[in-house]
Amino acid sequence: MQMSRKQMDDLSELFNIAAGRAIAALADLSDKRVLLNVPHVDILAVQKLSSTLGDFVEGEVATVYQIFSGAVDGSAMIMLDYPGAVQLVDLIAGNGHGKQLHLDESRTEVFTEIGNILLNATMSAFGDILEKRITFSVPQIHLNALDSLIHSMTIDNRELREAMLAYTLFKIETANFAGYLIVIMSVTSLEKLIAALEAS
Repeated sequence: MQMSRKQMDDLSELFNIAAGRAIAALADLSDKRVLLNVPHVDILAVQKLSSTLGDFVEGEVATVYQIFSGAVDGSAMIMLDYPGAVQLVDLIAGNGHGKQLHLDESRTEVFTEIGNILLNATMSAFGDILEKRITFSVPQIHLNALDSLIHSMTIDNRELREAMLAYTLFKIETANFAGYLIVIMSVTSLEKLIAALEAS
């Protein structure tokens, strides 16, 4: 799919607004300043999704993701390396700033709820620009290899030859971990989103 520079700029600006909402929510949860990198938007072949996401985080990953549908369809996720996810939960829940080494059942629930809050804040921006409601699946936590996560995403596979990958790095000030906020959308949904942006 070919897009103009203006269309890419418009998508980047939308994702910047969306990410800003998520970061504001994370700042409220953590009561700390959260730093946000400039968001990136790419159009790439689906078979490159796994290798591209694999460049972000090394080793074991912890991801909360949701399938969204309605005016547009796709997946949104919060992704950290596993130790970072443990530290994030400790920071939010006040459990000792990373002294724990794993996500037990209660910590997994906290991590899932953190992801749910951030992802809903993110996608509210997309719903606002489209002026239509976007619905979400129940948030899922994924602690396995990225390949299996990509495989489990249920965007309409018949049309998912290319996808929009929008992502940004966030970091809580004074913490020694960082995470990624990621949105993946099919080309068909992307075309709808671009049309909405151009009409706004």
